[in-house]
Amino acid sequence: MNRRQYIIMATAAVIVIAFAIWLGIKFFSHKPNSIPTGNTNQAVSVEKISYKDRLTMLQELFAQKLGKTQDSIIVNISREDNTHIKGIVTVKGDYEGIFLAARTSGEWGIIWDGRGKYPCASIQSYNFPGAMISDCLK
Repeated sequence: MNRRQYIIMATAAVIVIAFAIWLGIKFFSHKPNSIPTGNTNQAVSVEKISYKDRLTMLQELFAQKLGKTQDSIIVNISREDNTHIKGIVTVKGDYEGIFLAARTSGEWGIIWDGRGKYPCASIQSYNFPGAMISDCLK
């Protein structure tokens, strides 16, 4: 590879890395979101916690629920919005399953966890977005 090709490749790599860093900062910055209410002249501020804090919060909830240590629990979020989370929980060497969590009255809770399909009727009152629960058992 000659010097000119090397410079072009290095410049392209720097641009790609800079774009990835910018995208990461933009995606993971925690800014409060505003959700419009019935009156469009007002907005309710919803506290948005960081991705890492959401994972930690879910680990704590599962540790309490399952009687395990927080270190033994791995949580992966697959879909989420301000008040709903769907993902996979793994208890090291013991268990892996799907979970649904919802924020009600400002507090997060585990709505369902297990293997296989979850019943639509049992989660209907939590108003999960359709795309998040399209695989529920009807």
